[in-house]
Amino acid sequence: MSTGAEQPKPPAWYSLLPPPQSEVKWISREDVYTLLSDPSRHVPGRDFILVDLRRNDHEGGTIKSSLNLPAQSFYQSIPTLYTLALSAGVKSVIFYCGSSTGRGSRAAAWFQDYILTQVQGIDESDGLPKVTSYALEGGVRGWARAGEKFVELMPGYDEKVWVDGGKCAQ
Repeated sequence: MSTGAEQPKPPAWYSLLPPPQSEVKWISREDVYTLLSDPSRHVPGRDFILVDLRRNDHEGGTIKSSLNLPAQSFYQSIPTLYTLALSAGVKSVIFYCGSSTGRGSRAAAWFQDYILTQVQGIDESDGLPKVTSYALEGGVRGWARAGEKFVELMPGYDEKVWVDGGKCAQ
């Protein structure tokens, strides 16, 4: 039996977390394509890490070599991801979600915030961080819409999912 009263909307998953302070650094899909298409020069997991932040909308394929770390549990994993990246000598960690305008940009900024607090992550020769955080421009939707060469680097690609642009939860 319905009472007619609307249930209050639960708060956004990120509302209890601190807002990111760093400005988001963006990387183009062409640059990521270049990283992925020349394994003799750029090795995933050694030179860069791609992080797919989708959870409920993780369907239709993902970009080759991506780790799936849902945004809703990402914040607590930042120190571990940073330690792994630093220990492996990874230079870039690239985040994306459906569009990268919510989860992707938020995670990239949080990760950059953390990087900037870590003294051991600063290169003594130039004073710059050893690891840099990026958000993928356009997210996985932009990647899937960008053409055949991009789709070829999407294991599990399902064209039916992308016909209407794909889902994106914030």
